[in-house]
Amino acid sequence: MKYKEHDDRDQESLFPKTIDDFIEQDHLARFVEFIVSELDFDELHKKFCSVGQRAYDPKMLTSLLFYGYSIGVYSSRKLEDACINRLDFRYLTCNLFPSYKSISEFRKINLAFLEKKFSEIVMIAVRMGAVNIGNIRIAIDGTKIKANASSKNTKNLEQLKKLKERADQEVEKLLKEAEHIDKQEDSEVKSEKKKKISKKVIKNIKKIEVLKEEILDLDKKIEEDLKEAEAVKGNQLTESEKVKIKNQKRNTTDHDAKFMKERNGCIRSSYNGQASVSEENQIILGVDVTTSASDQNQFINMVEKTEENINANVNNSNADAGYEKTENVAYRKEDENFSSNIDSARKNMIGTEKHKFNKVNFTYNNEDDTYKCLENGILPFYKKGVLKGKPIRKYRCENYATCPFREKCCKRKIKTINRYEDDYILEENYIKMSDPEVREEYSVRKYTVEPVFGTLKFNRKFLTFLLRGIDKVRSEFSILCSSFNIRKLHQISLNNYKY
Repeated sequence: MKYKEHDDRDQESLFPKTIDDFIEQDHLARFVEFIVSELDFDELHKKFCSVGQRAYDPKMLTSLLFYGYSIGVYSSRKLEDACINRLDFRYLTCNLFPSYKSISEFRKINLAFLEKKFSEIVMIAVRMGAVNIGNIRIAIDGTKIKANASSKNTKNLEQLKKLKERADQEVEKLLKEAEHIDKQEDSEVKSEKKKKISKKVIKNIKKIEVLKEEILDLDKKIEEDLKEAEAVKGNQLTESEKVKIKNQKRNTTDHDAKFMKERNGCIRSSYNGQASVSEENQIILGVDVTTSASDQNQFINMVEKTEENINANVNNSNADAGYEKTENVAYRKEDENFSSNIDSARKNMIGTEKHKFNKVNFTYNNEDDTYKCLENGILPFYKKGVLKGKPIRKYRCENYATCPFREKCCKRKIKTINRYEDDYILEENYIKMSDPEVREEYSVRKYTVEPVFGTLKFNRKFLTFLLRGIDKVRSEFSILCSSFNIRKLHQISLNNYKY
């Protein structure tokens, strides 16, 4: 006997093992079931009645989705397969085998409900002691996740019109071909060819109808955006700004998906997922999804969403240079119980030879209202103006004609610096972020929020949203982050929490 003895697959057992016996006591599936049992399902229970065919328990399907997302199984077909072939999934379903249609329909119909569960799971983390209310320190970041739509389907108004024109020409060509076939004598060949042409014509007519709607919708949106921009800027829109609005693109598969540049330089139709993460135990406390590639307008939003979820105040927040904006840096500056470290890309330019003639190295003197360069050149106030709809003050070099650095500094033009009235806020920020102590405090961020996105995208392979439309995508991202929190809580509680 060289090998270990094992059970005979054909041997019948008088007392077969229970499903529970196959799952370890500290298994993640048990913890998911425990967390879901703590959630409020009154809203869903009211939708079901005892008349008609019995439905699957919504708690079971919720557990199935959360567990699937926590281990990287997302599609309804893969979840159906796992319910049949995997013991951990059979434990959650209690040997029921919901079809992919049932799983997909439950997710689709109850997206808003599942999104709300994120904040409940955050509060469970608070009760478990994984989040320390009273000393909430968060890191905020965003990540681009591909939309469930091909980038090839992203077109501007002119491109949509050309597509429709080509489809019209194709229909015309097919109809002429059908007319030519009618003159043939062989009726069998004629019938077969006409069937194929008929299918192509129907397909193109449907495409034309869709393109007509897309053209009308995009044309209407461009008109509305132009009116809105003109109202904001007081009819001072430049030609380049008008062209930018007129050339905006729309994805015909997912209208809300936008072209976004990822870190590797790839430009695809994507969404920008935002998350605020607790420094203490890497629990996600706030989530959102935006159609803007920029993070600038998301800082205040994420702080407020976090405070709403934990029902308490955030004490400190860290964010990278993508969030650097006057409003963000000045946010709650007078609040002694709140502080923020928003990185500045300009901090590395201070005092460097390469950026010697950049605005960041020109010192503003508030007393005499002048700028001074590193070569002691003076730029006095020149005149007032408006830039990007905001009032500015212009400062022009007084000795540009004799300055030996003229070509390097202003490239044969008079050196002029524009100053917004709130520029002092950003100036204070990049000076602050160049302080070694502040840098050390800020550096914790890269161990807090960035590993979360690394886990979701590269370990659990969530690289593309399954759903389409900003509302559905936002709900799906909430489910994904809820599952991350559940798994994180499971790791924290393995040795000191019973469930």
